[in-house]
Amino acid sequence: MDSSWKERAEVASVVTSMSNDTASFVSGLWKLWVELGYDDKVCMDRLRTARHHIAELMSEMKSEEEHAVDKLRDLTKILTNECQDVAKELQITHTMPTAGKLLAYHDAIKKQRDELRSERARRLKEYDILVNEERRLCECMRMEAVKFSPPKRSGSRHRPVPTQQELDRMSRTVADLQTKEMTRKKQFISSRSEILDFFKQLDYEPSDYAGDEFVQAAVMQDVSKFVLSIENLKALEALRKKLSDKVADLEQTGRALEAKIVSLWSDLSMDHDKALLDQHSAYTGRDIKALGAIVAELDEKKMAHLQDVINNVRTSISALHDKLGYGDHQREDFKLIINNEATCEILEEHQAERCRLQSELDQNASLYHLVQRRETLWKSKMQFEHQQMSNDFKRYKDRGGEMLKQLKIQQKIDKDLPKMESEIRTLVKSWEHRRGKSFIAFDEVYVDYMADQWAELTALREEHKQKRKEQKIAKNEEERIYGSKAPPTTPLKQRTGMTPVSVRSRSRIDHSVTSAGGQRMLHSSLKGAFLKSPCPTANTTNTSIISNRRQNGPSQPQTPRITRSMAASRQRVPLAERNKAAATRQPSHLAGRDDRFGTGTRWQLGH
Repeated sequence: MDSSWKERAEVASVVTSMSNDTASFVSGLWKLWVELGYDDKVCMDRLRTARHHIAELMSEMKSEEEHAVDKLRDLTKILTNECQDVAKELQITHTMPTAGKLLAYHDAIKKQRDELRSERARRLKEYDILVNEERRLCECMRMEAVKFSPPKRSGSRHRPVPTQQELDRMSRTVADLQTKEMTRKKQFISSRSEILDFFKQLDYEPSDYAGDEFVQAAVMQDVSKFVLSIENLKALEALRKKLSDKVADLEQTGRALEAKIVSLWSDLSMDHDKALLDQHSAYTGRDIKALGAIVAELDEKKMAHLQDVINNVRTSISALHDKLGYGDHQREDFKLIINNEATCEILEEHQAERCRLQSELDQNASLYHLVQRRETLWKSKMQFEHQQMSNDFKRYKDRGGEMLKQLKIQQKIDKDLPKMESEIRTLVKSWEHRRGKSFIAFDEVYVDYMADQWAELTALREEHKQKRKEQKIAKNEEERIYGSKAPPTTPLKQRTGMTPVSVRSRSRIDHSVTSAGGQRMLHSSLKGAFLKSPCPTANTTNTSIISNRRQNGPSQPQTPRITRSMAASRQRVPLAERNKAAATRQPSHLAGRDDRFGTGTRWQLGH
C-alpha cells in the first residue's frame, strides 16, 4: 500500500514537473514572439500550433508504446507456443513461468525457450555422433548397422529428436561395439605380430606371399586398413596356427638334430662344442640347414670308426643299467651287447636300446633316483651294523667327536630310510599299475628285495646276539673251572696339604677301607694264600695303627697285591682244592666278628 502511494506521488511530481516545464517553454516562446514584434493574434496562433505539436507528439508516443506492448504480447505468445512444442518434441514436462509483468514474463519465457532449444540441439548432435560412430564400427567389423532413426513425432515441423532413454540405449550399443572392436584389434595385432615372427623364423620373404591378397592385407599393409570381421579373424588365426605348427616342427627337428649331434660326439669320444650349438639355437631355416650339415659330417666320421662308436654306446648302456638298478640277468636280456661284430644294424640296435633305457629313466626319474639313494643309505647302514658287531675297540679311541658324528649319521639313516621306502612303494605301485607287471630291480621284485634285506639284517643281528651269548657262557664256564685274574688296583695317593683329621676318625676310615677293600678285591680262590700267618684282633690292630700314626704321621693302608706270578701259579689248580686248602689253614680267631663297628663284618685280612 505504501509503495503504491509512493509511485503515485512520483507520477504526480513528474506530471507537475512536465507542466512547469511546458509553461516555462511557452513563456519563453511568448517572450520571443513579443520581442519579434508579433501581435497577440499571431502569438496565439503560434501558441496553438505549439500545443498541437505537443499533443501530436504525445499521441505518437502513446501509439508507439501501445504497438510495442501488442508486439511484446504477440512475441510472448509465440515463445510460449514454441516452448510447448519443443517440450513436446523432447518429451519432457514443461512448466510455464508465473504470470506477472509483461516484460518479466517475456524474459522468463524466452529463457525457457533458449534452454529447450539448447537441449534439442545437444540431443541431435549426440544422436549424429552416435549414428556416425555406429556406422563406422559396423563397416570396420562388417556388421549390420543398427537402426537408430527415432520415429517421427506427429505435428512436428523439425527433425525428430530422440529421447534421453533412446540416446542412452544408443550409447550402450556403441560402447559394446567399441569393446568388440578393441578386442578384435588386440587379437589382430597379437596374431599379426606372431605371424611376422614366424615369417622371420621360417626365413619367409614378403615376396613369397605376393599373390595372396589376404596375407598382403593382414601383414604387409597398414593395421587400420584391415577389416576386423569374424571371417578375417578366423582366416588370420588359421594362418597363425599353420605357421605355428611349422615352427614347432622346425624346433622339434632342431632339437632332434642337436640331440643327435651330442650323441655322435659322445659315440666318437669328441669334446662337446656347446658354443657351436648356441650359434644355431634359434632354430631358423638357416640353423636347421647348418645342423643338418654337422650331422652329415659326424655320420661320415661314425662310419669310419664304427667299432669304437659301438663300444662307446655299450659304455653308455652299462651306465644306464647302473642307474636303473639292473641285475646280471636283466643286463643279459640285450644279447647284442656281447656281439663282436661291427655293422650298422648292430649300431642301430645298440642306439635303440640306449634310447629305450634313457626314456625309461626319464619317465620314472623320481623312482629310480629314490632307489639309488635307498641303496646308498642301506650300504651305509650295513657298514655301521658290521662295525658295531666287530670287536674292534680302536673305534672307542677316536678323537674329535668321530663316534658322535657317526652316531648322528646313523640316527639320520634310521629316520630317513623308512620314509624313503614308503615313497618307493607308492611309486612302484603306480608304476606296476601303468605297466601291468612287477617292478624288477637287481634281478628281483624290488619290494620283496627290500623285505629280504631287512629279514637278513634281523637274522644277522640274532646270529651275532647268539654268538655273544655263547661266548659269555664259555667265559663264565672257564672262570668257574680255572678262576679269574684279579683286576689291577691303584694304591690310594697320600693326602697332603689338607686339614688334619682326628686320630679316631682316621682310624675308622682306614679300618673300613682296609676291611671293605680287602673283601671286595680278593677272589675266593686266593683268600687262603694270605691267611697263613695269624692276624691280630681288631683292637690290637687299631691300637698299633694309632700308635704308628702318632709317631710317623698319617699314612695310607697298604692293600695286599696279587702278582701275576702268584695268579699264574694257581691258574690251573682246581677251585675246589684251593678252597679246601685255604679252609684248613684259616686261623680260628678269624671266625669272630668285629663288634666295634656294629656291622657284623667278618675279618679276613689284617695289617
